[in-house]
Amino acid sequence: MRNHLYCSIIFVFFFSGSLTAGNLTHPDDQLLEHIAARSETIEAEKRVLTLKGKINRLNPVHFDLPTFMLLSEHSFTYKSHWTGDIKTYTGVSFIHLLNLLGLDESATHAEIIASNNYKISIKISDLKKYDYLLAYKLNHKLYSEYAPKEDKGPISIAINFDKHPEIDWEIYKHQLVWFVEAIIVK
Repeated sequence: MRNHLYCSIIFVFFFSGSLTAGNLTHPDDQLLEHIAARSETIEAEKRVLTLKGKINRLNPVHFDLPTFMLLSEHSFTYKSHWTGDIKTYTGVSFIHLLNLLGLDESATHAEIIASNNYKISIKISDLKKYDYLLAYKLNHKLYSEYAPKEDKGPISIAINFDKHPEIDWEIYKHQLVWFVEAIIVK
C-alpha cells in the first residue's frame, strides 16, 4: 500500500507540473522521460524487470516496482485451470509496454527469463492478439503480500483465457511465467 501511495504522489506531482508548465507533449512521452531518469538510478538489487533488444527507446530499461506501477494499470478476472478458483490479475498490458518502449517492426518474439532461469519465447503476434498481462497483483494484493510459498512475483505473466477460449490451454500454460525478471525482444 505504501508503494502504491508513493507512486501516486510521484505521478500526480510529475504530471501536474508538466501540464501546468504548458508542456503539450503526449503523456506517454512524459512518462517515458520519467522512466528513463529512474531506470538509470535503480540499484541492481531493487530491479524487478529489465527490457532490452528490439525496442527503439530506452534500451535497456530497468524498473523497480514503484516505477513499474506508474504504467497504465489493467485487470482481468478468470477461472484458473489449475485450481478452479476465480482469480483477478492486475498489472501492465504486455503489448502496451512494448509499444511505449518503441517496439521495432522487425521484432518477432519476446524471450522471457525468470529469476529461477526458466525461459520461454512468446510470439509478438500473440502479444498483439491476446490479453497478456505483466501482473504484479493477484486478487488485489501485491505478490509480496502473500506467504513465500504463494508468492509468484513481483511480476508474473497472466493470460485472459476466459476472454479467448480459442487459446489451447495445454500449449499456452507454459507462458504463464512466475518471477519474470527480464524480457529480450528479438
